[in-house]
Amino acid sequence: MNKLYDTTAFGIQSNQKFEDMMKRHSEQNLFKDNTLVSPGLKWKDIKNDCLNLSLHSIMNYVNQLWNKKRYVSDSLNFKEKDYWQTPYQFSRLGGDCEDYAIAKMLTLKELGIKNEMRLLLVKKENNKDHCVLALDEDDKTWIMDNETNQIKEHKEFDWKLISSISETRTYAHIHTVSNTTLI
Repeated sequence: MNKLYDTTAFGIQSNQKFEDMMKRHSEQNLFKDNTLVSPGLKWKDIKNDCLNLSLHSIMNYVNQLWNKKRYVSDSLNFKEKDYWQTPYQFSRLGGDCEDYAIAKMLTLKELGIKNEMRLLLVKKENNKDHCVLALDEDDKTWIMDNETNQIKEHKEFDWKLISSISETRTYAHIHTVSNTTLI
């Protein structure tokens, strides 16, 4: 992943919540042709809509598709502080920020996008925790956020990156300090 928010990433471990969600995802896979993703929209329709589109057009389609889902806290949906939903669960129940990011990541992968992607766990300006999807393209990292339908470069957000999660590993991010010479 490109250098994010002036940090250096170190792979530290797998993420149990992500692994548990992926096990459930394999059992209740949303990505079957006749499965309803949204009212009146089946998975096969999404695949057809995205055929021959550019990467950014697919990203926009997926971002807007999932951003239409209702924001619902985990405490309301599951009576838990933090529960990571499969795309199937999220498509039916709505969810919180990591559920949007997970659904976007797995949808893009299912559509054949091979670019590196990670869930980013960040602190926003108001010191609030938030999760978004980051996707690398050449020398840019694009952010897909449930709070906007616009896909922007990561540099456009004033966030403090805490950690990132790929399908296989969690990464800690150490903030670098610019080198200065004292005279």
